Amino acid sequence: MKTRKMLKWIGVLSALIVSIIVGMAFVRPMHAQAAIRLSKESIEVNVGKSKTLKLKGVSEKKSKKVRWSSSNPSVATVGLKTGKVKGISYGEAVITATLGSNTYECPVEVTDYITKVKISPKSVSVKAGESIQLSCNVSPVANHDTNIPVWTSSNTNVATVTDKGEVFGVKKGKATITVRIGYKEKKSSVVVNVKGKSSPRSIAKNYLTKNGSLSNGDVSVRYDGSSNAFVFKYIDNQYGKSLTMTVPNTSSPNVTWKFETSAATAQATRYASSYYSSTKLNYTVKKGKKDLGYDAIAQATTGLAMQKWNSLLYQNMSINLKDLGFTSY
Repeated sequence: MKTRKMLKWIGVLSALIVSIIVGMAFVRPMHAQAAIRLSKESIEVNVGKSKTLKLKGVSEKKSKKVRWSSSNPSVATVGLKTGKVKGISYGEAVITATLGSNTYECPVEVTDYITKVKISPKSVSVKAGESIQLSCNVSPVANHDTNIPVWTSSNTNVATVTDKGEVFGVKKGKATITVRIGYKEKKSSVVVNVKGKSSPRSIAKNYLTKNGSLSNGDVSVRYDGSSNAFVFKYIDNQYGKSLTMTVPNTSSPNVTWKFETSAATAQATRYASSYYSSTKLNYTVKKGKKDLGYDAIAQATTGLAMQKWNSLLYQNMSINLKDLGFTSY
């Protein structure tokens, strides 16, 4: 009897275990419900641009009940039902999504990085030895970006460009001038067509206007815009003498030399076309009194200075005094 009861209970337990195992095989696993959250913890959007936020972890039906708002609409707006955030002005705002009694926030930084840059003028041509000023126009105009343009030339043997966008034609050919500006380095380019060489006087004028002056040791030259003339200077500190030569920027200049020492200041004038390396200038005293050997020193100083000035021009601008109207250079 006892054996029968034991066998009966064993059968019941076995059936129970089998039913449990079979039941577990048909039970679908339960997934934990996804946490409700915004698609982005924070966003950055440029002025005039848009980005869309979404509320994750809600059904499509519930997502239609989400309402969006901005803490600062003057900086960033958001679509009431869309979550589309648009940058309005530089600054910060907080976008809030509301679902029932729950709210979810996303900080927004609105930037005003430069998004576009254009070079003006669009078409550029310049003669060798002359220059033209370029400018760059950016968008947005009012911004907090890095507003220092960086100018470069693809071929400095044809055309160079200064950090202010002034293009100087070097020789005939084409070069691409590029400007980069802003944190994200927006760029624009223009092709510069450098035509045949301009007159030597124009080359000298533009070169000296751009660079201010040109010097080498004891000699220098500059362009005086007020008198439209080239002013050459030679200073001999060892012997306390100096010579200044003023050459008007004309086709037939009447040149003035001013020789100065501690004893006297004298002046001479002569047309450049009638000046030769052997010419003796008639220096007239304007101040003080000539001492012994004054005229000889003046003539020797003039000859030396003319040679040095000639070399200065040629080495830096590939022109010489003959190009400025002097006969023998």
